[in-house]
Amino acid sequence: MASLAADREGVVREFLDSYASTVAALLAGTPPPDPGPLLDRLDGIPTDLPAVPAQAARPGCLNVALVCREYPPDTAFGGMATFTVHLAHGLADAGHRVAVITAGEPGVGRDHDGRVDVVRIAPRAAGASDSFEALNRRGWLDYSPLVFFHSLGALRAIRELESRHGPFDVLDLADHCGEGIAPALFWPGPTTVRLYSPWALLAGMRDGQVSPGDAAGIPVLESALLRRATVLTSPSVDLSARVRTFFDLDAPIAIVPNPMDTEWFSPAPDERAGPDVTCCFVGRLEERKGIHDLLECIPMVIEHAPQTRFEIIGSDPDGVASTLRVPDPSRVRFRSPVPLTEVRAIYRSADVAVVPSRYDNSPFTSVEAMACGTPVVGTSAGGTAEYVVDGETGVIVPPRDPEALAQAIVRLVNDAPVRSRMGRAARSRVVETYDYRVISRRMEAEYRAAIENGERGPAAVEPVRSDLNRLNPQRNQVEAIVLAGLEDGDLVVRTVERAQDCGARVTVVWDGPVPPSFPGARTTGTSRHAGLDAARLLPALISPCFVVLRAGDVVAPGILERARRTLVETGASAVTVDGVRVALSAAARGLRLADAATWADVLDRVAARRPAT
Repeated sequence: MASLAADREGVVREFLDSYASTVAALLAGTPPPDPGPLLDRLDGIPTDLPAVPAQAARPGCLNVALVCREYPPDTAFGGMATFTVHLAHGLADAGHRVAVITAGEPGVGRDHDGRVDVVRIAPRAAGASDSFEALNRRGWLDYSPLVFFHSLGALRAIRELESRHGPFDVLDLADHCGEGIAPALFWPGPTTVRLYSPWALLAGMRDGQVSPGDAAGIPVLESALLRRATVLTSPSVDLSARVRTFFDLDAPIAIVPNPMDTEWFSPAPDERAGPDVTCCFVGRLEERKGIHDLLECIPMVIEHAPQTRFEIIGSDPDGVASTLRVPDPSRVRFRSPVPLTEVRAIYRSADVAVVPSRYDNSPFTSVEAMACGTPVVGTSAGGTAEYVVDGETGVIVPPRDPEALAQAIVRLVNDAPVRSRMGRAARSRVVETYDYRVISRRMEAEYRAAIENGERGPAAVEPVRSDLNRLNPQRNQVEAIVLAGLEDGDLVVRTVERAQDCGARVTVVWDGPVPPSFPGARTTGTSRHAGLDAARLLPALISPCFVVLRAGDVVAPGILERARRTLVETGASAVTVDGVRVALSAAARGLRLADAATWADVLDRVAARRPAT
């Protein structure tokens, strides 16, 4: 226990000061402190590298380092790992020298028939027995400084690799939580930054509370990283538009879709046969992935297509599976997550893949299923509709609509010829457009553009902001924040229902120890301190517009739509329509709200776009 305390004290004394100074410098527009002394005091970074790289770059090819904390098999948590491994393999096949700096047990391995160097790091303070990752798991370190310290470790690993194997021509960095920030700031060459989904953009989608430290730090690191990049790439137009709006970026963003190994992810040799029709879901069982909508639609599907079976694969930390109620439970099977190497068998044995996300930038599950010749039922939320062609390779339905989801599934379950036609079209689309060799050539073009350009943006940042999407006004969703108390009773339900009828996404801020559940709405517990609640909730909103209501407030049909339209047309930060005040999320950013005495005070500051005095 004494050693753990010493580790923690060492982090606070040496590294947290540097982290705080870096964030402050980025916000002030001054040069961040030189990380050299800290780099020398990092352990958990392999230094015993092989004498030569796994594969030297062929003539005319590039030396590329991919920096991403996720990489199979040790840290294959999601789409970031999938993208990185496919890209690394495609670049190596094309003759480039490729090194991957990622997280895991410290060491150096060689992937893809020994052609890709994989350097795993677990940074810790010199002399400490525990890594920064371990300190974070114990609650001694916020995620924001953890990621910053990992980025320092990545910078140190890059320097070690260059010392042993020669310089890199370009770095490919990941955006999430700003994990590529130290290489972006202190490595002298050109960088590309891949948009996976910035943490700050997703924060408003999470039901759980975000720590004040992360809410203050991560958006700054992400904003600085994006502004520092020579080239930005995104897997979808939808994500690029959201990021440009949220971070107020002027730089162009190249659209480079997610890649797929179409030799591995391929249709089964034998045609699917049998009386049952299997629908699969692969992903975390969480709200953003649309699992609640899927579970609600399953009884409707089985009623109209009793031959349907559901295979649901993914982690379920909140016990969502226990909420399903169907007459025949044998028709639905829940399974724990499986390795990427076993996912192919799931898609091959399925007749339909269901991707009911309430938001997803461009889920790999869609591309993996289509590569296996399996049609997809997805939603129009995010970038899925850019990959799944409605009526051709699958069916696209609105998000948060279990009935529409059920109808689409039933349609495919009951029509084998349509499934077969869509499956063939899906396979062809993936092979032609998303094969990892095709995507690696597109990324090579972006690397060469970065090298030719050579210039990077400034390191200075301003507080990130959400803003209206004037190119696509229909995407400017309104977030209704309903303030509820124990004494409000049915008034809460009526207010929530009226706001939802007006198209708003609803969060109930409940004044009580155990928030009740409201259909289709998020709930969060609260104290009686309005400013603290506002300081946590408002700056994290992903919806461009928001309205604060009290239980019992009347929201007439059309009011929120009119307010949203007026905000788009006028560029105002807030408007009042028939007594209802709607403001931009941008107006909440950069404000110090924790000393606000009332919600009225909070709204006054938000509308005026001015900080507390």
